[in-house]
Amino acid sequence: MKDVATVYKINERYTMVLATKRYAYPNGSYIRKNAIIPDIHIPSNANDFNVFPDKQLMGAIDVR
Repeated sequence: MKDVATVYKINERYTMVLATKRYAYPNGSYIRKNAIIPDIHIPSNANDFNVFPDKQLMGAIDVR
């Protein structure tokens, strides 16, 4: 995670500094730009999340 500060000049008297965090891989590339791709894909659809246990949870338990 990296801290990022963005400075906005509101007028002659006031400036706003917006501090945020950006998530990055160890090599420095940002996750938002590259997305996260799972190692294991478990096919599912919207209806799978209405029942318990769902496919995602059971797949994660099986892999563990």
